[in-house]
Amino acid sequence: MNANKKVIVIEDEADILEDICDLLRFNRYLVSTLSDGKDALEKIRALAPDIILLDVMLGEWSGIDICQALKADPQLKLVPVILLSAKSQKTDIESGFKIGADRYMVKPFKNEDLMNTIKSLLS
Repeated sequence: MNANKKVIVIEDEADILEDICDLLRFNRYLVSTLSDGKDALEKIRALAPDIILLDVMLGEWSGIDICQALKADPQLKLVPVILLSAKSQKTDIESGFKIGADRYMVKPFKNEDLMNTIKSLLS
């Protein structure tokens, strides 16, 4: 069912990135990764993902910056974005939705919750 669905995971913590990628591959998604926001839009355009998992706390470009740029891009604005963050304050979550994120998930999250969120956004 998910064999042709492409997911980009943008996460700078290697352990979390590996765990998410293993989970997605186990569920038969095609996974690409980026570890920072540098050149993210060009790479995302080239990969043409079905959904993007985006860490909020990255280096130079934050996940918020990338999400805003994605949602402002005519070619990418309809691609669902799930923000992943350890920031759990109501204001953080609200700002994530305000800039166009489709979902906001607080780390640590359950694998089952992540998979259900992805499935609901892709259906």
